[in-house]
Amino acid sequence: MSSRGGLALLRGLLNMKTKAPALANSLIPYACWMANPLLLNMNDRSAEERVLRGHLLAPKERAEDLNLWADDNPTRTWLRRYWLTSNYRGTPRYHAAAAAMNDPAILPNLATTKKIFSMKEWRFLSAVTAGNSDGREDSGADERRRLAAIAKIEAANGALDGLETLEILEAAGCALGGRSTFNAWCEAHGVFEFLTHEYVAALAKHIRSLSLPAGSVVLELGSGSGRLAHFLRRELVGSGLRVIATDSGRWNLKRKDNLGAGAEAVETLSYGQALTKYQPTVVITAWMPMGVDWSATIRSTSSVQEYLLVGEADDGCCGHNWYTWGNPDFLAPSSPAGAGASSTKEPAPSSSGPPAPYLADGWTRQDLPALSSHQLSRFDSEDFVGNSCTVAFRRK
Repeated sequence: MSSRGGLALLRGLLNMKTKAPALANSLIPYACWMANPLLLNMNDRSAEERVLRGHLLAPKERAEDLNLWADDNPTRTWLRRYWLTSNYRGTPRYHAAAAAMNDPAILPNLATTKKIFSMKEWRFLSAVTAGNSDGREDSGADERRRLAAIAKIEAANGALDGLETLEILEAAGCALGGRSTFNAWCEAHGVFEFLTHEYVAALAKHIRSLSLPAGSVVLELGSGSGRLAHFLRRELVGSGLRVIATDSGRWNLKRKDNLGAGAEAVETLSYGQALTKYQPTVVITAWMPMGVDWSATIRSTSSVQEYLLVGEADDGCCGHNWYTWGNPDFLAPSSPAGAGASSTKEPAPSSSGPPAPYLADGWTRQDLPALSSHQLSRFDSEDFVGNSCTVAFRRK
């Protein structure tokens, strides 16, 4: 199949969404997967861009072209990954970074990471600004770029032929501005949370501060490759705590074999099975799947005294914006419990709606800026580092 054929298949599935949404939604990710190598194998970025633009993004060079794909999350996610790969993966800087990061058994520190990925100009948050909204003024850079692209389209009365392809992608919310080699590497390796020594050490310090009895279980749910649990286990040597990694195996990620000698296996268990089997005192989950909530089951496990959520908080792509985070903006009118994540630090009960689920269950929330200031995610950019954070929920 040619690149044009792959994009034609994707367009056909996107058009099918109105008549057979379930079938189309199940096949669109596969169509994206097929289109990706077909484009990249052209080995001509100008030709790739012409084909992509002419057969998917803007075949009529009108704003209406965006209606077909801009609201489809799998397509937009693929376009973001493709663009980063096409622009950065073949560069000398990318190859040098990939060589430096070749051994997954090594946990880099932040200074090394900045050097490897040439992040000197990136704006990292301090432990103070990580917990202060005043330090996050640049977190709106993506939205400003999106609105600027939309304004340019409107000024041209909907014509797209005067826009760069990148501007079209920005108008659709692909958030590519300010991204570079680091983001391309994360996309290529399926990394959402880029771990550094500083972050894992800070996480271990927090867990030690809980003064848990020897033998207590620290359970990671959705461990993927087991990388976080592996390095956390090293940092907690001598604490008497058991760090256990579990994952459903749905994503088929590489497990302990690429973490070096002595790495423990990631046990294949669903989050519910893991909680029942191990009855942990502390639970960690990084980048809980979007729109899904595990926190209710965690809270209902009587042994759990604290759970830590790592990733985007409140209105991002981790967990369920109401059930996980308690964001009243995502409370569904038709549901007594709603559907979303919390834009306030501690949403309080009010006469206008129910309390956040975690509050109703008798838990409190504590943001942990001392940990969040060390975090890096695949969605960060030179304008803003701080899309990922760590939040603790504690039983009262």
